[in-house]
Amino acid sequence: MHAPIIDTALFDRVQKLMLMRKKTTVVHHENIFKGKLRCNECGKTFSLAIRPDRGGHRSFACSTYRCDTSKCTSHYITYDYLKDFLTCKINEMIKVSKIGRTKFVSKYKKTKAIDNQKNELQRSIIESTNRLSEVDDLTKRLFEKYVSDKISEDRFYELDKSYDLEKVKLVKYIQEYESKIVELNKEEKNIDAFFDLISDHEQIINLQRKDITSLIDKVLIHEKKNKLKKRIVEVYFVHIGAM
Repeated sequence: MHAPIIDTALFDRVQKLMLMRKKTTVVHHENIFKGKLRCNECGKTFSLAIRPDRGGHRSFACSTYRCDTSKCTSHYITYDYLKDFLTCKINEMIKVSKIGRTKFVSKYKKTKAIDNQKNELQRSIIESTNRLSEVDDLTKRLFEKYVSDKISEDRFYELDKSYDLEKVKLVKYIQEYESKIVELNKEEKNIDAFFDLISDHEQIINLQRKDITSLIDKVLIHEKKNKLKKRIVEVYFVHIGAM
């Protein structure tokens, strides 16, 4: 019988070192929220942590915080809570979509106060346009007074300059109001487009990655909690934003 190449004590030490270097078991898991979660403070994405020692417990935290705790707060939120929360939010939208396109669009136009904003902008355009006409008339009368020697040259140029500046401002305001109306019209069309997306869905039982990517633009996670001591979560749907 041959003598052992290494003694028992050395063998035991090597075995212990091998166990210490043994890699932790990798837990494979699909993150259906990948790229969609944002920190409301720093704007960065969230990183997912999985705890094999706690039965695969999953949670999210701000990626900035996980790199440097002095630069942001954790915004800690569990995977399961977020999944349940978004499932409820999406199902609420699906339920409302069953009332039909016209009522759906009308409901969310009202929520966003689109018609009220458009009416207010139209009033502002009318007021600015009327004032623009008044300034034109004032400029003409000013010129007539100047020609008739009823006003000094210095006074004429002073008033003429002030009217020109006011006209420039009024034209700028009118253009801004009109641009805002165009944007509101786009919002209205976007609500209609979102209806096409959401109305194709039935109530969701098990939220999937495809549901998130097709319906949700981003999810904003706050450090602050609500009255139920749960994280405040803002859901931004595609086309229509936060609702």
